[in-house]
Amino acid sequence: QMLGKGQVVQVAADEMKDRYLLLLQLGPDMALNWTVGEMGPLQYWITPEDLAVKRFQNAILTIEAY
Repeated sequence: QMLGKGQVVQVAADEMKDRYLLLLQLGPDMALNWTVGEMGPLQYWITPEDLAVKRFQNAILTIEAY
């Protein structure tokens, strides 16, 4: 998923949503036999200010598990 609302697994998506925008969310894909940890999502976040000037090096990665 690109952009939009992040999947809430534990607390990261709820804590990040007020200050950061979700850039990319990668979750498990059984067809590819690909998972992260215990089936949780990888979520890349960025501030609106950093996105506006394309400072992608400031993106933050959160990883959560069930």
